Amino acid sequence: ADHSTEACYNDIVNWYPKVKPGKFLVGHNYRRRFGVVSAVNKFTEENKLELIRFGHSNWAIIKKNDMNQSQIVQDLSDIRRNRKHYLWEVFMKKYKCDYICELGVCKGKNFHQMIKHNPKLAVAIDSWIEDGTISRNDGRYPQKELDEQYESFKSSVQDKPFVKIYREYTFN
Repeated sequence: ADHSTEACYNDIVNWYPKVKPGKFLVGHNYRRRFGVVSAVNKFTEENKLELIRFGHSNWAIIKKNDMNQSQIVQDLSDIRRNRKHYLWEVFMKKYKCDYICELGVCKGKNFHQMIKHNPKLAVAIDSWIEDGTISRNDGRYPQKELDEQYESFKSSVQDKPFVKIYREYTFN
């Protein structure tokens, strides 16, 4: 996903309406360069929503309903890490996260953790394209390596019929 302020903000604006009440829009790179921080802050301020920070650089916005928000915040904070990646399975099962979408999948390690509970649908979106825009390829991978990441990721989920992969920009 593009980490520029405009692109990140547009992703949030476009995806938040798809989130069901009581469910979450979750992201990372909140402490990194580019525009994630300003985009997330702008959206939450404009919509008078609570921003939840957890882990090193993660953020979440809960679509309001009757759920105990303090419990959700605690459960997000309790998600354990295995090296660099979060172990989402317990959280995903508890909150019945049957529909998952990750923008900016890269190598897919986080995505694999998010789908261990076998949701009904899991969507992976990434361009895996080196177009010279650092905010879309902050790992600065050459195109050959991005192609390899994509093929490896595609192969790793081929036995999971609930996974749909879109190799394109999130703004398409």
